[in-house]
Amino acid sequence: YATSAKGYKSGGWDTSASSDYGSPSAIVAKQLATAFQPEKVTSYEIGSKYLSQDLRFQANTAVFIADYRDMQTSQFNPQTGVYQTSNVGKSRAKGIELETMTAPTHWLTLGLSYTYELAKYTDFVQSTGQNNTGNVIPLTPKHNVHLSAETKFGIPGIPGNMNIGGDYTYRTAVHFADSNAEPSFILDQSKFDGIVNLHTTWNSDGDL
Repeated sequence: YATSAKGYKSGGWDTSASSDYGSPSAIVAKQLATAFQPEKVTSYEIGSKYLSQDLRFQANTAVFIADYRDMQTSQFNPQTGVYQTSNVGKSRAKGIELETMTAPTHWLTLGLSYTYELAKYTDFVQSTGQNNTGNVIPLTPKHNVHLSAETKFGIPGIPGNMNIGGDYTYRTAVHFADSNAEPSFILDQSKFDGIVNLHTTWNSDGDL
């Protein structure tokens, strides 16, 4: 399949600041009363979806690219000492996605998903002394891996089924500032070197 789409996020006024941090309230009010513009995006995606005849294996893959104009970001204003929403000139996100699910037996389900994304500002001059063009967009990891497994079985004498499973997540570091100037120890702490979740549930005979 192939898709092309356009979308937007409406503009508005940032009223999230709760303190003037020592600046005159009139200055803060003036800054927050400055409207931010709508965010616009044009995206393209090419992919495929596969489901085996026995319904035991499913695979989805996609390649995507999205071009943003006037992306809305939360930026620190040194004049007021608070963060406020404003617009970025241009930015682009592109990458690939892979998602698979298999049931090798009637009691075991395995899953794997992987995302590679490169999201950067392509035109973002924040001020005369701060050019963020080429920087990575905050909170967008380059690599994201998720593994899962779940087993289903019955217990003699007890109606229904037990489900026991777990998942593992790995994620590379993410930036938190548009300048990408965070200390290295903060970037190291933003990694998911291996988050493991375990779960168990019981389903009655009438549950799907």
